[in-house]
Amino acid sequence: MRPRIDIARRALAAACLLLAAGCATQENARGEGDRNAGGDRVRVTAAAPDTGADPMIVSLVEAFTARNPAASHVSIVEYRREGAGGGANLVLARGARPDPSFTGNAEDDLFGVFVFDDSLRHIRRTVTLFPAPRPGGTEMRFDRTTADSVYLFGWASTSDETLLVEGYAWRGSGAP
Repeated sequence: MRPRIDIARRALAAACLLLAAGCATQENARGEGDRNAGGDRVRVTAAAPDTGADPMIVSLVEAFTARNPAASHVSIVEYRREGAGGGANLVLARGARPDPSFTGNAEDDLFGVFVFDDSLRHIRRTVTLFPAPRPGGTEMRFDRTTADSVYLFGWASTSDETLLVEGYAWRGSGAP
């Protein structure tokens, strides 16, 4: 009787491994594959409540509130590591007012792309910081990145309407 139990356990372990491998290769939330084979992409879909202790979050809060003190509720939308050894840590983040009312000031809902140092504690460079095309109703993601540029894709969360397709130079200067 013992061999059947071992076979069942092995089958269960193999099924778990296949399930985990399948989850790791899922496409992004919009159903599109990663167009950038060179960069590691991490989509953040849910985050723990901010305690203010994470150095990365603290740096982002400082960057957003320097532009607009009301934009103090920060979330990391996406993280991408570009290149091995000496590459860049690109972070797409959102800074918004803590309450969901976006009446009057477009600067109450901001998106930004930042280059972090290797420790992920300090912003080396702010690539761009801009108001959401539709305050309170914009979704944003990295469309693709290159050795010197990052391209963003933004859409309306309610209608899926394209709101932004834009490229920004993250290394060096000038337009992509």
